[in-house]
Amino acid sequence: MTNKGTNDAKRGAVFTKLANAITIAVKSHNNPSTLIEKAQAANMPKDKIQRAIDRATPPFGGGDLSEAIFEGFGPQNVAIIIETITDNTTRTSQEIKNIFSKNGGVLGKTDYLFTRFGEIEVEGVNIFEKALDAGAEDVSDSVVYTKPEDLHKVTELLAKDLKIISSELVFKPNKETMINADIADFLEMIDNLDDVQNIYCNAVPI
Repeated sequence: MTNKGTNDAKRGAVFTKLANAITIAVKSHNNPSTLIEKAQAANMPKDKIQRAIDRATPPFGGGDLSEAIFEGFGPQNVAIIIETITDNTTRTSQEIKNIFSKNGGVLGKTDYLFTRFGEIEVEGVNIFEKALDAGAEDVSDSVVYTKPEDLHKVTELLAKDLKIISSELVFKPNKETMINADIADFLEMIDNLDDVQNIYCNAVPI
């Protein structure tokens, strides 16, 4: 494949992931504005963004898409959580299982090693004070963390004085695992799957 062909394929994969995320957000009655801004920043065509929105509304309804979470331990016993949006959970599960099994990993429960938070990336001044006033749980530089149920409320309050870069639910590791080898290739194989939206792991290189 030529460099142009490779770049086009990568861009297409990014557009697919963004389109699925927008569809699920609209279908779930969540505000898709930050996702739409992310899509625009990635130069996703307006008609593709609109189709993603339309796909979640009548007569389409987004019924062919659903969210699915997979958990497992990768190389060097690194705990991993994978968020997907898929129209075929069985297919997605098998694709992820194949990557784990062929690279020394195994699927299994890891969610007890993570905590669910709302994560809001912002730009502006006096972020710490404004975040605490809005009801945030923690602040790290320009990233604000909230209880999952408070994400929407805190985002709306912060938007009055700060620029919202992103606002989403994430998994934060409770404890990091020190590793002596790079597992980037393993994580990239997972991320290259069209259905994968987000990957969380507790690995820290030594």
